[in-house]
Formats: sequence, C-alpha cells, structure tokens
Amino acid sequence: MNCYNSKIKRGILVGLFSAAVLLSGAGVTGSLSQVSADSSTSSPSVEMPKEGSQIGASAVRTQDDVKSGTANVNGESYSTLTEAVSKATDGNTITISGRMSDKNTIGITKKVNIKGTSGATIAAGLQFNNGAAGSTISGIHFDNTGETAKQIQLWIACENVSVSNNTFELNPGNANGQYNSVWLTGNADNIRISGNKFTIYSPTNGRSWTGINIVGNVKHKLDNIEITNNELTCPGGTSESGNRNLIVAIGNVPVGTTAYGVGSLKIENNKVNDYTTTRSISNVHAIIAGNVENLQIANNKLDGYVGLRTTNYQGGQSPLGSVSFTKNVVDATHGVMFGKNALPGNGIEISDNTVGPNTDLIKPGADAASIIFKFSDGITKDDIRVIPKGTNVISVPSAQRKGYQFGGWYNESGQKVAVNGNQLNLSQFKNSKAEEGIDEVLTASWIPGMTVPPITNSPEVTAPTTSTTPTTSTSPNTETEKPTTSKNPVPRRAIKMGGYLYLTKGTSLYRSADFSNGNRLSKFTKQSRTKRPVFKVLAHAFSKAGNFRYKVVDQNQGSKTYKKTGYVTGASGYSSNLYYTTMPQSKRIQVINAKGIYQYKNANLTNRRDRIAKGKTLRIKKVTTGNATRYQLANGNYISANKQLVIWK
Repeated sequence: MNCYNSKIKRGILVGLFSAAVLLSGAGVTGSLSQVSADSSTSSPSVEMPKEGSQIGASAVRTQDDVKSGTANVNGESYSTLTEAVSKATDGNTITISGRMSDKNTIGITKKVNIKGTSGATIAAGLQFNNGAAGSTISGIHFDNTGETAKQIQLWIACENVSVSNNTFELNPGNANGQYNSVWLTGNADNIRISGNKFTIYSPTNGRSWTGINIVGNVKHKLDNIEITNNELTCPGGTSESGNRNLIVAIGNVPVGTTAYGVGSLKIENNKVNDYTTTRSISNVHAIIAGNVENLQIANNKLDGYVGLRTTNYQGGQSPLGSVSFTKNVVDATHGVMFGKNALPGNGIEISDNTVGPNTDLIKPGADAASIIFKFSDGITKDDIRVIPKGTNVISVPSAQRKGYQFGGWYNESGQKVAVNGNQLNLSQFKNSKAEEGIDEVLTASWIPGMTVPPITNSPEVTAPTTSTTPTTSTSPNTETEKPTTSKNPVPRRAIKMGGYLYLTKGTSLYRSADFSNGNRLSKFTKQSRTKRPVFKVLAHAFSKAGNFRYKVVDQNQGSKTYKKTGYVTGASGYSSNLYYTTMPQSKRIQVINAKGIYQYKNANLTNRRDRIAKGKTLRIKKVTTGNATRYQLANGNYISANKQLVIWK
C-alpha cells in the first residue's frame, strides 16, 4: 500500500460521468462499473418507490430454521409487529425475538425503541414518520430478499433516529427496480447509523441496490447525519450488472440556487468488502454524492471499483460544497472520481490516504486535468490540483526546503517542465488520446547547499470570503519599520506560513517583493473589521532593500485577483492575524457576524450544532491554536476565533 499525502484547496471540476448513471430521489440506477468516462449510453427512467410497495422476486433463501417471532411491549407478547406497534405508547420499547410474520410496510408515528434478541428478523418494511422522532432500532436482522423484498425496507422521514448494530441483507433476485436497505428523506435530521452490517448481492436487473440512500429535497435540507463503523460485504459477482453502493447521498436541489439538499454528512470508520471474482467487473461503489454542503469522509477502508464518486444528477443540480477525503485506506480501482459539472464549490481536501498498488487516487475525466506536485522532502504533503482541461495556466505551490535550493519540477519522464514565475502552462502536457484527461505527476528537484526557511503545509481552513472589490485608492503609505536583513530577521510578530491575515490599512498586492507601480496587481482600501480583505500566507519574503513581505493568496471573492498569488507589505500596522491566538482576560467574546455563527461539537468545526445570533455574548474556557484558532465554549462546543466573526468583550 502507498501513502498519499495530498491536498486540493480549490473548487474543482473533474471527471465525466457516464450518462448511464442516473441519480434521483430513487437513488442510482444503471451500471457505473467500468463505464467509459465519455460514454453517452442512455439511461432508463426512474420512479420513486411507493411507500409500502412490494415487488415480486424469486426466493433466494429460506428461513425455516428461524423460529416464529414475537414482539413484546409492556409485558404483553404479540404475534405481529404491526399489532405491537399499535399497542405501544410514546417512548415504549418493543422487544423482538424470532422471525416476525409481517410482510407489508408498517407505518410508525410514535417514538419507540425497537430492540432485537434471539434471532430477531424482520421481512416487513418499517416507515418512521413525523411523530417518531427519537426512535431507535437495534439488534434486528432485516431480511430484504426474495418475494418479500421491499424497494425501501427501513424508511426514515423524521429526526433524531438511531440505527445501530443491525444486519441488512439485500437480494430481491430478478425483481425490477432499485432496492434500498435504509432510506433517509423528509425531515431526517440528526440521524446516527452505526455498527450495522450490510450484505448486498450482485444486482441481476441492471439497477442499483444501496445500503443507505440519503434523498434531499428543495423544501428541507437533511442535516447532521453521521454514518460510522458500518460494514458492507458484497459477495462475488460473475458479470457486469447494476451498482452496489454503501451510501448514495443526493441533494436534488436544482442548478441556479445556492441551497443544498443535504447539509453536513460525516462518513467515518466504515468498511467496504468486495468479493467480486474479477476486479475488472466490480460494480461496488462505496460512496456516491452530489449537492451535499459539507461531506467528510475519513478513516474508512474502501474496496471495489471506486471509493468516492461525485455526480450532478442529469446536469441539473447545484454542486457539492466542501469535500474532505482523508486518512482512508483505499484498495478500489479508483480512489476519487469527479463527475462532469460536479463542482465542489467550496473546495476539497484529499490528504493522508493509503492506496493499494493498483489504485489511482484521483481519476480525471476527459474534461479535466489532474496535476500532482510531489515535494519529496519527507515533510511536505503532496499537492493535487484538479481543474478543467481548458484551463490555460495554474499557479505552482511554493517549494522551499531547509538546506536546499529548489531545482524545478520534473515529470515522470525525467524532463523539467516549464514554469514562468509561479505559473504553469498546461498546454505543454499532451494527451495520448483526445478523449483522455491530463494526468501528470511532477516531482520537486532539490540541490544541496542553500538554506531557506521551510514551508509549513498545514491543513487549510477557508477564511470568510467577504466581497472586497479593490478600488483606485492612493498608493500604500510609506513603511515605517526598519528593513529586515540577515542581521534583523523575520519579525517575531510575523504571521506564520499557512496562517491568514487581514488588512488593517489600505495597501496593494504586488507581483513581486520589490514594490513598484509597474508590478502592482490590485489596490485595497481600509475597510471596517468585518469587511477587511483576507489573504493566506504562503511564505515570508524580503525586498532587495530588506523590507519584510508576505507572499500571499488573495481570498476575497469580489477581488479581480481572487485566488491569485502576490506580495503584500509586512510592515507593522498594515495587517493582523485573522484569528485570535490567546484568551481574552474577561474570558468572554461577542458574536459580530451579521448572520451569526454556528457552534460545533469538534474543534475542527465538524458535527454542527445550533446557530448563535449576532450580539450574543459567550463565555469561553479554552483556546486551541493553529493556522485557524478555535474557542471552546462553556458548554464544551467549539466556535471559530475568526476576528471577523467574534470580538473580545
């Protein structure tokens, strides 16, 4: 296995989904496995499975060895689960043993805890609707096979439901349609799916069979969903067929809106086992996602055809927001594949993944270019850029190593690639075939003997992107500090590389560290606190005269130099760290962002909790420092220490 330390910090357009893929409120249909990236195969139509629908299918196994079941509630036993549910009151526990005889879908509109013991098996469907919030399901074997199979076996349309330590078997035989073990829709917020085992046999009808299908919608964004410590087992198949998926998450919000159908989705510590006899015909897709606001995929073991595949259903959905794919062990054919127009609009991070010897971590489609920068210094993580194939140039990452001079970037053929300043022209990379994307690995060359400060490549946390349009202000004020020379090194007050600064005075962004009117890129005027221009610090630099500079990337969406690299003055008083790094003496802060801020369970701002309104004063008990600092609140949750969001009291 190989370990890839890689990051992507931009909105991305990569890959081209086959039109044979169809994702909708009903999930995924058609075969994705081994389909050409430029395939234009037409797709069969999809209909939403009806609640409680039963589709005939040939039997694939018997349950003669499972005793007849009973459902116990309040000390009374019932021969059917339907009757037990009707007798239960809000908050009751229904304990099941043996195989229940129910075959139809059972609607549940009260909070119940369904618990299995002694071979508890359900072949019926369960539908948790409004009123059933807070319910739990554990210890049940869900038999979704043969003639009793449901297109949806466990339907959840209410919030705060826990599904844990169950087994799901999905094999409807030759039945037509898409089949799902678990289906989240409606108001299914704050759902926890953990410790379950899914077995999905190879579809024989050309459609998709899915373990967990998350179906967002325009009216309500499904939010705060965690899928952890589950296992998908896919017994071997012998021919191409429809897909087998652990998770499909599709938001279903149309293009032209800024909304998402699925909010925060965390997928961690899951395992996908593919026992297909020949990898070339694998139809196992671990995760398929589109129109999700915040997708976190970490510490999973992913086998099959692809670990993560993003999509834009029929080209009609708003793009993904942010995507994090980190610390996964991937032995699939492809690690991450991006669909056509499936843009992660708020960026993607891919880092610290371990891949098998035959795994491509990134699969660019015909309309994309994938460039991997390998620093080969034993410290710095690989930097992956995946951009539209029509892009002319990209900026190369800054390469510095203590004790070495950077000797340029070299391709896999050992040839040095041409870089003009910090701009890499992609026209120098030729495709072997017109229908293929650009896929290049560039490795840094190091020449011993020249000492330069090493770059700290820490995980980036995107700063707020206030629309800050450069104006025609006067030139920056004269710098008042003494020149920084070898006798007067980088100031101790300097914002560290990888951190963020915002401007506290009017100044300009320049093409080089030696400022002149000729190399000025844009001007920025002095702004109020919440609108100050923000930049990410790439490196520390010096002018020929010894003046201290920051090499930065413009983070301001309204700027003509947005996402471009340049230099700003490092003179005292012109900029400040975007984040607080210490505790206020009062241990109190106030929210100043107009839209308020969210609090999170974790310090990396995952597992979002309630919104805190502007003007609210909060007590804090701890600070966690880094490129982006967090404050821990008295209730144990975390908030950002961004100065454009909060202020000391």
